[in-house]
Amino acid sequence: MNVFIIENETIAVEQLERMLVKLIPNINIVNTSGSVRECIDWFSNPQNSADLVFMDVELSDGNCFDILDEVDINVPIIITTVYDTYAIKAFEVNSVDYILKPIKEENLKIAISKSLKNYRGTDIGNIINALAQGYFGNDNISRKRFLVRINSQIFPVLHSDISYVFSMNKSNVIVTKDGRHLVIEKSINEMESVLDKHDFFRISRSCIIARSCISDWFKVHGLKYRINMVPEPDFLIEVSMTRSEKFLKWIQS
Repeated sequence: MNVFIIENETIAVEQLERMLVKLIPNINIVNTSGSVRECIDWFSNPQNSADLVFMDVELSDGNCFDILDEVDINVPIIITTVYDTYAIKAFEVNSVDYILKPIKEENLKIAISKSLKNYRGTDIGNIINALAQGYFGNDNISRKRFLVRINSQIFPVLHSDISYVFSMNKSNVIVTKDGRHLVIEKSINEMESVLDKHDFFRISRSCIIARSCISDWFKVHGLKYRINMVPEPDFLIEVSMTRSEKFLKWIQS
C-alpha cells in the first residue's frame, strides 16, 4: 500500500510512520510534505500515485483544503488534526475518516480499515490480517471489540452488539442485536476464545449466545434446554446435553 503523509511537524510524521509500519505489511511511504505548494505539484504529476493519504489540516503555507481546491485526489483521505472544528469540512471533501491528535493505534486501525473498501492492492489480505492482529487471540480473552471482514472492507464489531454466533453450511455468522447477519472468517472455537465468559456461553458445537439477548429458556427432552433469543433466529437454539449442567450454572451466576 502506497501512503502519502501530509504533515507540517517532523515529529508527527515520524510517529505516524512508525505506527503505519507496525500496522501495515509492505507499506510504502511514497512521500511526506508539510507544504501546500509541494503537495499540489506532487499530485499534479500523473507519474505520482498513492493508495491512501493522511492530511494534517494546518500546513506551513496554508491548510490541506487549499490542496483539495487545486487538485483532485481520487484516493481515500484521512484527516489528522488537533482541531475538531474541521470535522464537517473533512467529510465535505469525502475523507474516509477524521482522527484527532494524538493519534491512538486503535483509531488508526479503524480508519485504515474503512479505506480498504476502495483499495484494490494485491496485498490486501496481508493488510487485513495485520490490522486484525490483536483483536483476536488468546493473550486477551475479554476483548471488547474485534474486526469483521466483509469482502474487502473490515470494520469493528462491539461485543455488546452481538446476540449470538452460529455455524451453518460451513459458514460462521454473527447475528447482532439489530438483526444483521455478518459472515466471519473466524471459527466458533476462535470466537469462544475472545468473547467474555460471563456474557457469552457456547451452548453447542455450533452456537454461542449472549446472556443479554435471552428472552426465556426452558427444559425440553429431559436434560436439554431450549432458548428463545432476541432477535429471533430461524432455527432452534438448544443447549446440548453435555453442556446443560454448565449452562445452568452460567445462567444462574
